[in-house]
Amino acid sequence: MLGTLLANLALVLLPGNRPLLLQAIYMLLLGLQTLFYSLAWLGKHLNEDSPLKRPLYVPTFLVDSNRAALLGFYGFFSGRQTAVWQRIARHKFMPEELISKE
Repeated sequence: MLGTLLANLALVLLPGNRPLLLQAIYMLLLGLQTLFYSLAWLGKHLNEDSPLKRPLYVPTFLVDSNRAALLGFYGFFSGRQTAVWQRIARHKFMPEELISKE
């Protein structure tokens, strides 16, 4: 998402020999992307009982997921976080406990 935002900014702000129609399309796409990020920010900062919280869940979830992935990659490549998982003790499952005794 960050790369797309930077690419859209470059297409709009950097001069070039593009037809006006293409420039207008790039500006529209940048505006839509900015709107999407604004909706995600709004969804993040609304109260839980707000009626807008539910419709804004998708943009908020997508932006938060991408942010978490970037932080995870940064932690992995900087050596602060490893991808090694540790096993935890599990309780044994007893199917006869689920069967009701009559």
